[in-house]
This record gives sequence, structure tokens and C-alpha cells, in this order.
Amino acid sequence: MITSHIRQAKEYLLHGSLSIAEVAYRCGYNNVEHFCRQFKRITGFTPRKFHKQMEGESVERVAKR
Repeated sequence: MITSHIRQAKEYLLHGSLSIAEVAYRCGYNNVEHFCRQFKRITGFTPRKFHKQMEGESVERVAKR
């Protein structure tokens, strides 16, 4: 279940202009810090670094991660 929430968060970060707090809330997290810790544990990046890292990369390459 956590993995599906993080997958959804990745989509929001790639395709939207939402804040990290908004992404966390839309993915079912009430605590942004908890969301950020879980996101980093699963992806290896903080949500902000993930967004910056993926700017310019193709959606297909990112979806495989």
C-alpha cells in the first residue's frame, strides 16, 4: 500500500505544480514529514530532489523507477 501511495506521489510530482504538502495530503498522508521519510526510503530521494532530478527526463524512464 505504501508503494502505491509513493507511485501516485511520483505522478503528482512529475505532472503537477502542487506543493509537497498538497501531494502528501492527496496521497493520504496527514503528516508531511512522515510522507517525506517514506518517499525517501522507497525512492532514495526526498520529494523535492526527486522533482528536480526528474525535470527534463522522459516520463517513460521515470515510470520504470
